Amino acid sequence: MNNKLFGKTKAKISISKRMVLLYVLLVLLPACTLIYIYYTKSSAVIEKEVTESILQTLKQSEINISDKLDNIEYISDEIFMDKRVQDFVGDENDNDINMQLDQEEKIKNTLISLTNKTDDYRIRIFVSNKKIISNEKVNFFSVEDVKNRKWYGQVTDKKGGILWTGVYRENYMDSGEEYVVSCARVLKHTLNYDANDGVLLVDIPERNIEAILSTLNIGDSREVFLADSEGRVISYWDKDKLGSVILDTDEIRYVDNSSYGIKNIKKDGRDFFLIHQTIDTNGWKLIAEVDSKDIIKTNTFFNNISTFIYIIISIIMIASGIFLMFAYAMDNMNKQVKKIINSIKKEGVEVVEGDIKGYQGDLTMLEKNVYNIIQKVKNLMQEIYQAKINEKEARLKALQAQINPHFLYNTLDAINWMALKINAADISSMVNSLARYFRLSLSKGRSIVTIKEELELIKVYLNIQQYRFKGAIKYKFDIEDGVEDYYIYKLLLQPIIENAIIHGIQKKKDRSGMINVEARKVGDDIVIEISDDGVGMAKETIARVLDSDSADKQNSYGLYNVNERIKLHFGNDYGVKIYSKIGTGTKVELRIKAMKNIK
Repeated sequence: MNNKLFGKTKAKISISKRMVLLYVLLVLLPACTLIYIYYTKSSAVIEKEVTESILQTLKQSEINISDKLDNIEYISDEIFMDKRVQDFVGDENDNDINMQLDQEEKIKNTLISLTNKTDDYRIRIFVSNKKIISNEKVNFFSVEDVKNRKWYGQVTDKKGGILWTGVYRENYMDSGEEYVVSCARVLKHTLNYDANDGVLLVDIPERNIEAILSTLNIGDSREVFLADSEGRVISYWDKDKLGSVILDTDEIRYVDNSSYGIKNIKKDGRDFFLIHQTIDTNGWKLIAEVDSKDIIKTNTFFNNISTFIYIIISIIMIASGIFLMFAYAMDNMNKQVKKIINSIKKEGVEVVEGDIKGYQGDLTMLEKNVYNIIQKVKNLMQEIYQAKINEKEARLKALQAQINPHFLYNTLDAINWMALKINAADISSMVNSLARYFRLSLSKGRSIVTIKEELELIKVYLNIQQYRFKGAIKYKFDIEDGVEDYYIYKLLLQPIIENAIIHGIQKKKDRSGMINVEARKVGDDIVIEISDDGVGMAKETIARVLDSDSADKQNSYGLYNVNERIKLHFGNDYGVKIYSKIGTGTKVELRIKAMKNIK
């Protein structure tokens, strides 16, 4: 009895309803479950791997920062232990001006020798205001200028030991105001160690530390900063927050009690990872706050796998949905066909004919869709036909482009013979050089040529310029054996030669000069140097020449373009370097990868 009832119930369920039920049970629910399980399991693994990777990145940055701070402490030790400095600050005979000036000169030489090692810091010595040098305001100041600083009491308590100050604004007489951090200590004389004879500050600009932090790639939030043990910000991209505390009490306590670590925190209702690493030199903390969403975004492998799974599941769901809709449509059409057949059986074809013509159901829509498909096929065939015509036109234009250079060569050859007929040897030679220049520059459509071919090109170019400027341009080539067999991207050297002539030699009073071209192999690289004895250029001009935002780039676009092409092909370790001095000349150095056996 139950079997009969079940059979009747099953029979009443239509095909479309059965397909919906199967779709939900076999496709939709398993797909959603799979996505949920995959995402939750994978997210935890990815978060751990990425945060560990960020911590390693912070450790590497800690090494870079520690190197800078260690170097500054070394310089501070050198000055602190220098007997001339000790004698100067501890000398109570302030009335002997000549002796002070002599001591000042010697100490300045010491400071200059130390300053030449790096330009990342500034040395300041604060001495008694009785000394006349205390008003110098470049390297020497009055000790009264720092007695009102917050850290002065701390540095005197150190009794000659080093104290790293927090970040503060300092107004330099020669360069203006900027944020700095100082390595501070009092200066003492070995014969009277209890006395504080002066104060030594070695300043490092905060921007130099922030430059290291800006290279860290840890997501879009950019929340990476350097803080002291009390949580005060030492270096940060947002200068308004320098010197302030942006961590709460628990976060400061956690960071202060461990040398490095990773911790989950909540901020403004969002999940973050607090990652920190201690600076070995002075105990500062390198801190990163990373949004957990950024961690998932930055993991390319996870995103690719997730995208692949989503695509596969989407394809399955779409295919199943299409099949479901098709089954539903077939079920409806089956019902309509049965209805029409039953009507024909009962009342004949004539009675049903009107209903069929006026009926707007699935069969009518199917006919319309078939018609639309036919129209689309016709349109596609027309597009294919038009594409073939366009292809033929493109081939014809390409053939014409190949013919044009031959026409140019033939024309130049005709001019050459005409020049020879009238004994115009100079014109003939220059026309031949021009024709050879075109052949070498086109190089049969190749974008990469041998260095030998590129050198031949610039020799021809220089020969043409010699004709143009009546021998005022001289040149010399010094090429290392074997270098000419390597390959180079075409037309990298000619713009530099042109720039040397136009902006260097031609701006001299006598409008004449010498160009030297040298090429050698250095390790796995090829280095080519092009130098001239032109008017040279200032450092500011050199910076503008290679700057993508420079307004002067239009006057030296060739150099900028060459530099960008090299970096595009080989990376940022390669490119153009310019060395120049006003009135002496300019040297342009190209560094490219050594390429051989190019197919």
